[in-house]
Amino acid sequence: MKEQISAYITALIDIHRHTVNMPMKNCLDNLLEFVMDIPEVNKECVILTFNVVLENENLKKRILELEESCTNMCEVEKNLQEKVQGSMDNNVALNNTCNNLRGRNEYLLKLNSVLTQRNNKLVQMNKKLRCKDLTQTKLS
Repeated sequence: MKEQISAYITALIDIHRHTVNMPMKNCLDNLLEFVMDIPEVNKECVILTFNVVLENENLKKRILELEESCTNMCEVEKNLQEKVQGSMDNNVALNNTCNNLRGRNEYLLKLNSVLTQRNNKLVQMNKKLRCKDLTQTKLS
């Protein structure tokens, strides 16, 4: 029994050597030393094996929960990326509309300037004509 537990813990350490953090590795090493010090026939050994298996099952459940959580977060991130892309597309459309309005505004400003100049000429011509009419009326 002692050899089986030792083999199980050694295999566990070897398998998770690169994925387990240092404190956890130290705990497993300590556990292996503890098991090696246990006399061959001991009920604590069976309890220890049961606890290790139970903890392993708990870890598997937690891993499944984390994987499910990651899947949900990926969906959330995907939805957010789609919303951001939609907002960026709307922003481009609004920028294009603003540019079109600026172009039309510039055209209207130029047209207004031309009309203002023509209006000023008409006002001057009107003043001249009134002056001319007044002088002709006084002469007659």
